[in-house]
Amino acid sequence: LTNIHPTFLELPVTQWASDSTFIELSGIVTSLQVVNDAAERAVKFGSDFTKVLTKSEKQRQNILQAVELSRRAFPHATRKCFNRVNATSSVIELMVSSGYDAR
Repeated sequence: LTNIHPTFLELPVTQWASDSTFIELSGIVTSLQVVNDAAERAVKFGSDFTKVLTKSEKQRQNILQAVELSRRAFPHATRKCFNRVNATSSVIELMVSSGYDAR
């Protein structure tokens, strides 16, 4: 990654702080930024997707709230769970069949 041979690894740990290679690599490592790429991509995708579907910020917030409530109501939801009930079933029937308990 840096093309610097980590010679300090052959030294006792107590001598690392005075080794020039360790100091140089330490500076590089501390300057790196931690990024949660998967989470950032998911947020960007969701944001872009809802912007396409909605015409106003209020509509967008309503969709996001509906998704949040659905995830809370059906934490273990799968396609199989929703395919078990008729498309005409009420929300209550769907919640009961999936084992949802509000308590």
